[in-house]
Amino acid sequence: MKKMLAMALVISTLLLTGCATHLNTFKLHDTVDNISSIEIYYINPSYEKYIFDIDESFEPIKIVGPELYTEIANDLEMLVYKDVVPIFIPSDPNFDLFGFVIKVKYMSNVYQLVSNSGTVYTYDDSGWVDDFYGCVEQETWNELIIKYIGQETFNIYHED
Repeated sequence: MKKMLAMALVISTLLLTGCATHLNTFKLHDTVDNISSIEIYYINPSYEKYIFDIDESFEPIKIVGPELYTEIANDLEMLVYKDVVPIFIPSDPNFDLFGFVIKVKYMSNVYQLVSNSGTVYTYDDSGWVDDFYGCVEQETWNELIIKYIGQETFNIYHED
Protein backbone atom coordinates (compact mmCIF):
# COMPACT_ATOMS: atom_id res chain seq x y z
CA MET A 1 0.00 0.00 0.00
CA LYS A 2 2.82 2.42 0.90
CA LYS A 3 4.64 1.59 -2.35
CA MET A 4 1.47 2.28 -4.35
CA LEU A 5 0.99 5.60 -2.54
CA ALA A 6 4.63 6.58 -3.15
CA MET A 7 4.35 5.67 -6.84
CA ALA A 8 1.10 7.63 -7.15
CA LEU A 9 2.81 10.63 -5.55
CA VAL A 10 5.73 10.45 -8.00
CA ILE A 11 3.40 10.13 -10.98
CA SER A 12 1.25 13.01 -9.72
CA THR A 13 4.32 15.21 -9.32
CA LEU A 14 5.47 14.43 -12.85
CA LEU A 15 2.02 15.14 -14.22
CA LEU A 16 1.80 18.45 -12.39
CA THR A 17 5.31 19.66 -13.13
CA GLY A 18 5.80 17.90 -16.45
CA CYS A 19 9.55 17.66 -15.81
CA ALA A 20 12.10 15.08 -14.78
CA THR A 21 15.34 16.18 -13.13
CA HIS A 22 18.65 14.40 -13.64
CA LEU A 23 21.80 15.23 -11.69
CA ASN A 24 25.26 14.68 -13.16
CA THR A 25 28.76 15.28 -11.90
CA PHE A 26 31.89 15.90 -13.91
CA LYS A 27 34.49 13.13 -13.80
CA LEU A 28 38.00 13.40 -15.17
CA HIS A 29 38.55 11.16 -18.17
CA ASP A 30 41.96 10.18 -16.79
CA THR A 31 44.06 10.91 -13.70
CA VAL A 32 45.41 14.34 -12.78
CA ASP A 33 48.93 13.01 -13.44
CA ASN A 34 47.96 12.51 -17.09
CA ILE A 35 46.66 16.04 -17.66
CA SER A 36 48.81 17.87 -20.22
CA SER A 37 47.05 21.25 -20.05
CA ILE A 38 44.07 23.13 -18.69
CA GLU A 39 42.90 26.22 -20.54
CA ILE A 40 39.99 28.58 -19.99
CA TYR A 41 38.20 30.13 -22.97
CA TYR A 42 35.42 32.60 -23.42
CA ILE A 43 32.94 32.15 -26.27
CA ASN A 44 30.63 35.10 -26.72
CA PRO A 45 26.99 33.93 -26.55
CA SER A 46 26.22 36.09 -29.59
CA TYR A 47 28.81 34.26 -31.72
CA GLU A 48 27.36 33.76 -35.21
CA LYS A 49 27.47 29.95 -35.24
CA TYR A 50 26.96 27.04 -32.87
CA ILE A 51 30.15 25.91 -31.18
CA PHE A 52 30.55 22.28 -30.09
CA ASP A 53 34.35 22.16 -29.97
CA ILE A 54 37.31 24.47 -29.37
CA ASP A 55 39.60 24.71 -32.39
CA GLU A 56 42.77 26.66 -33.12
CA SER A 57 40.79 29.79 -34.00
CA PHE A 58 40.00 30.32 -30.30
CA GLU A 59 42.61 31.81 -27.98
CA PRO A 60 42.52 30.83 -24.30
CA ILE A 61 42.04 33.70 -21.88
CA LYS A 62 43.97 31.74 -19.24
CA ILE A 63 46.34 28.78 -19.24
CA VAL A 64 46.25 27.16 -15.81
CA GLY A 65 49.64 26.18 -14.38
CA PRO A 66 50.36 22.51 -13.60
CA GLU A 67 50.58 23.32 -9.89
CA LEU A 68 46.80 23.95 -9.96
CA TYR A 69 45.71 20.84 -11.91
CA THR A 70 44.72 18.87 -8.80
CA GLU A 71 42.87 21.82 -7.29
CA ILE A 72 40.89 22.68 -10.42
CA ALA A 73 40.13 18.99 -11.06
CA ASN A 74 38.75 18.67 -7.53
CA ASP A 75 36.70 21.85 -7.97
CA LEU A 76 35.25 20.59 -11.25
CA GLU A 77 34.39 17.18 -9.80
CA MET A 78 32.46 18.85 -6.97
CA LEU A 79 30.11 20.61 -9.40
CA VAL A 80 26.59 19.20 -9.68
CA TYR A 81 25.00 19.58 -13.11
CA LYS A 82 21.20 19.71 -13.05
CA ASP A 83 19.30 18.71 -16.18
CA VAL A 84 15.55 19.40 -16.16
CA VAL A 85 13.82 17.58 -19.00
CA PRO A 86 10.25 18.55 -19.96
CA ILE A 87 8.20 15.38 -20.30
CA PHE A 88 5.06 16.58 -22.02
CA ILE A 89 6.35 19.63 -23.85
CA PRO A 90 8.56 19.05 -26.87
CA SER A 91 11.76 21.00 -26.58
CA ASP A 92 14.74 21.68 -28.77
CA PRO A 93 17.50 22.45 -26.28
CA ASN A 94 20.62 24.30 -27.29
CA PHE A 95 23.73 22.35 -26.30
CA ASP A 96 26.41 24.45 -27.93
CA LEU A 97 29.26 25.96 -25.94
CA PHE A 98 29.20 29.58 -24.88
CA GLY A 99 30.44 31.69 -22.02
CA PHE A 100 33.39 30.40 -20.02
CA VAL A 101 34.64 26.97 -21.13
CA ILE A 102 37.37 24.95 -19.42
CA LYS A 103 39.39 22.61 -21.64
CA VAL A 104 41.12 19.75 -19.81
CA LYS A 105 43.55 17.99 -22.15
CA TYR A 106 45.26 14.69 -21.36
CA MET A 107 48.55 13.22 -22.59
CA SER A 108 46.54 10.71 -24.63
CA ASN A 109 45.13 13.64 -26.68
CA VAL A 110 41.67 13.11 -25.20
CA TYR A 111 40.18 16.36 -23.96
CA GLN A 112 37.08 17.46 -22.12
CA LEU A 113 35.21 20.72 -22.54
CA VAL A 114 33.49 21.75 -19.34
CA SER A 115 30.98 24.57 -19.54
CA ASN A 116 27.90 25.90 -17.89
CA SER A 117 26.00 26.29 -21.14
CA GLY A 118 24.29 22.94 -20.84
CA THR A 119 26.84 20.37 -21.97
CA VAL A 120 30.14 18.72 -21.05
CA TYR A 121 31.86 17.14 -24.07
CA THR A 122 34.70 14.59 -24.31
CA TYR A 123 36.72 14.23 -27.53
CA ASP A 124 39.60 12.04 -28.72
CA ASP A 125 41.65 11.93 -31.94
CA SER A 126 38.68 10.58 -33.88
CA GLY A 127 36.18 13.15 -32.58
CA TRP A 128 33.29 13.15 -30.13
CA VAL A 129 33.37 10.38 -27.49
CA ASP A 130 30.87 11.29 -24.79
CA ASP A 131 28.77 14.07 -23.31
CA PHE A 132 26.23 14.86 -20.66
CA TYR A 133 23.79 17.69 -20.22
CA GLY A 134 22.96 20.01 -17.38
CA CYS A 135 23.83 23.33 -15.81
CA VAL A 136 25.55 24.35 -12.62
CA GLU A 137 24.06 27.18 -10.61
CA GLN A 138 25.38 30.34 -12.26
CA GLU A 139 26.77 31.81 -9.04
CA THR A 140 28.71 28.60 -8.32
CA TRP A 141 30.10 28.49 -11.87
CA ASN A 142 31.11 32.17 -11.75
CA GLU A 143 32.91 31.67 -8.42
CA LEU A 144 34.92 28.79 -9.91
CA ILE A 145 35.86 30.83 -12.98
CA ILE A 146 36.81 33.89 -10.91
CA LYS A 147 38.99 31.69 -8.69
CA TYR A 148 41.17 30.80 -11.69
CA ILE A 149 41.06 33.90 -13.92
CA GLY A 150 40.55 36.66 -11.35
CA GLN A 151 37.74 39.16 -10.90
CA GLU A 152 39.23 41.74 -13.26
CA THR A 153 39.49 39.34 -16.20
CA PHE A 154 36.05 37.92 -15.40
CA ASN A 155 34.55 41.44 -15.55
CA ILE A 156 36.08 42.03 -18.99
CA TYR A 157 34.24 39.05 -20.47
CA HIS A 158 31.17 38.64 -18.33
CA GLU A 159 28.03 40.32 -19.60
CA ASP A 160 25.32 41.09 -17.07
